[in-house]
Amino acid sequence: MKLKKKRKKKPKILRLTALFLILFLALGLGEYDILRLRTAKVEARYVSSSNHSAPGQRLLVLAPHPDDETLATGGRICRATSRGDAVTVVFLTNGDSFYRSLKKQLGSRPAKPADYLNFGCRRQKEAEQALNILGVKKENIFFWVIRIKV
Repeated sequence: MKLKKKRKKKPKILRLTALFLILFLALGLGEYDILRLRTAKVEARYVSSSNHSAPGQRLLVLAPHPDDETLATGGRICRATSRGDAVTVVFLTNGDSFYRSLKKQLGSRPAKPADYLNFGCRRQKEAEQALNILGVKKENIFFWVIRIKV
């Protein structure tokens, strides 16, 4: 009669830890900011969703970078412009220091100062086009270009 050797079972905690690490690395390598998403969900609970029925209201949107205004308040901007409200959008930067995105475009080529300037100009134009689609007039879009040292 053969005796079977008992295999030691790996504790569940090791398997769960390994699964967590794999998930964490997958999200990290995909440049997915889970903490930012969680913060956005919490903040969204506190944003007023009331409709102001009276036309002639004013809306000021302060955005740290181009595309933040559309992602965070695009629906509110569209609703306000469709009612005839005055909407002003102020960007604190034009996004020219976003190294990871620029690196994706350049590939293996090293970034030069002119690349950052061109990238910022492109992001600025894209933001103006997006806001134009949402109904914001060009004279109500401002870029306070705060330089961030890279």
